[in-house]
Amino acid sequence: MKVAEAVGRTLGELGVRRVFGVVGSGNFHVTNALIDAGARFVAARHEHGAAVMADAYARLTGEVTVVSLHQGCGLTNALTGITEAVKSRSPVLVVTGDTPPTQTTSNFWIEQAAVVGALGATPERVHGARTAVADTARAFSRALLERRTVVLNLPLDVQKEEVDWRPGAVPAVPRRVLPGPSPDAAASGLPLRAGGRETHGRPAVAGRAVRGHLGRGAHRPRTLTIALDGLLPSRRVVVPAGGNFNGYPAMFFDVPDAQGFCLPLAFQSIGMALAAAIGAAVALPDRIAVAAIGDGGFLMCLAELDTAVRLSLPWSSWSTTTPRTAPRSTTSRPREPRWARWSSPTPTSPGSPADSAAPG
Repeated sequence: MKVAEAVGRTLGELGVRRVFGVVGSGNFHVTNALIDAGARFVAARHEHGAAVMADAYARLTGEVTVVSLHQGCGLTNALTGITEAVKSRSPVLVVTGDTPPTQTTSNFWIEQAAVVGALGATPERVHGARTAVADTARAFSRALLERRTVVLNLPLDVQKEEVDWRPGAVPAVPRRVLPGPSPDAAASGLPLRAGGRETHGRPAVAGRAVRGHLGRGAHRPRTLTIALDGLLPSRRVVVPAGGNFNGYPAMFFDVPDAQGFCLPLAFQSIGMALAAAIGAAVALPDRIAVAAIGDGGFLMCLAELDTAVRLSLPWSSWSTTTPRTAPRSTTSRPREPRWARWSSPTPTSPGSPADSAAPG
């Protein structure tokens, strides 16, 4: 077995259930190994979106969530999302290809450990076939037990080495005990008020219907948010973006519990909420994910709208625009998610990213 496959199999044995990423030649084999080990892979349209999705998923589940990236430019595309995860202390494990130090003339070459270390992420490395399982388990353990974002670099030459891998060789990792109230405290505490309406099916609220319901007041963010709070199901997770408008969803959307609010704003970047809402919808499929996004931030993350549609997730988004234009509301009707296993990249372009077409 190659080291790349052993790393993916080891992470599967350690309990990784979800992987977000963009597949290229440098992370192709480890991604397929993760899928073969039972992890579900979500193909993002951009590495930034993949990192933000993983951050939101990790926050809401407490699980170590993997981001799979190509070396060099694939990693740098994800840096803002990785920094958000670092500052949020999210248990995210970034698994990325790495250009060997003997190939510093490669276009993909950068000092990856130095780059991610400057962001506050914890750099780890698979050093060789003999230590591949231990290196992988160490990176996973640090993400889980220290609740930190770890970047595991997989040098391309090491990925090709042969290793005698067996499930029994994977060390046991202590389970992390998640903090929370005792059953008595939870029973005696005041419940959060859950607004909205309960539905037996999935929601489908069209922007035209919302504007018709509100009339001329639909262009006011406060009026719109209060109305949507009553229209959307109470089983929700609200994901506001950064920007001046984000006080409206925070003030006027009720949430059912602590998992009902996910704010990707630790790094103060805009353009996060759509990808974060996708991660939230994957993490909590029994809820509707509500993304509240400004017009500039929405355009920044527009590519991931395709990801949401492909996965047919239960989500709703609204975007504030200029004062003369009504906020836009968009919904997706959910179907059974479709997943993918990747085919081999073309041998004629070993350095280029593999096809990132939609699954299924």
